[in-house]
Amino acid sequence: MPTFQIPEYLQEFTDQNASVVVDAGDLNVAFEQLFTLYPGLRPQIFSPEGGVRPFLMVFIGNYHIDALNGLRTVLQSDDQITMLVNLAGG
Repeated sequence: MPTFQIPEYLQEFTDQNASVVVDAGDLNVAFEQLFTLYPGLRPQIFSPEGGVRPFLMVFIGNYHIDALNGLRTVLQSDDQITMLVNLAGG
């Protein structure tokens, strides 16, 4: 089943779990299952409008979700979903 790799800074919202397995056919459903298990994650990952926060990059395997089908990306049973913070500076 698809597995979220939870960044260390978000693990306080997942009872310190570094990975969370979900049973979902697409990324949007996977996130909804993740938020059902750990409601405190929703405001950390999604903006109030409902999309992934701009500073957060989401990958399925090696591919950014923007290069796929966004939140409608179909998931395979062995997919790894990784979230990384986009850091910028000057």
